[in-house]
Amino acid sequence: MNKKHETELLQQKYSYCRCNPSNIYTVFIGPSPITSFTPYAYYPIIHPSSFSSPFSSIIGAVVINENVFIAPSASIRADEGFPFYIGTNSNIQDGIILHGLRALC
Repeated sequence: MNKKHETELLQQKYSYCRCNPSNIYTVFIGPSPITSFTPYAYYPIIHPSSFSSPFSSIIGAVVINENVFIAPSASIRADEGFPFYIGTNSNIQDGIILHGLRALC
């Protein structure tokens, strides 16, 4: 199964929030940029019970499950090495940066 198909299945499963912010004060919740190594724009999937604080950003193929807290200034970027799965009842603390790079093997 390719990554685009996998993300589409996740979006169908968690259709309650494709790109809608869970907190209007979050700096940026949006799609990954289209590049030569990522030809599709992937949107975050965020469970409605999760909370993202002001000044945080969530970009790309990120799946955030139930009861997740994302503290201020946290950055989750799944635009190259993706997808990212944030499990139920997780806590992402202040200033944390999650960003994966694609391995060239």
